[in-house]
Amino acid sequence: MAIPSRPLSQDPQSQLLWNISKQLQQLIGLVGKLANTTTTTTTTTAP
Repeated sequence: MAIPSRPLSQDPQSQLLWNISKQLQQLIGLVGKLANTTTTTTTTTAP
C-alpha cells in the first residue's frame, strides 16, 4: 500500500505520523529486496 503525498497543511502530529509512514514504507521495500536476493556458491574439491 503506497503512502499518499503529504498534504500541504497538517498539524505537527500528522506530519510526524506521515514521515514515520514514509520511512516504514521505504524500510519494508528494502527488506523485501534483500529477502528476494539469492546467493549462489560453488565449491570444488581439489584432485
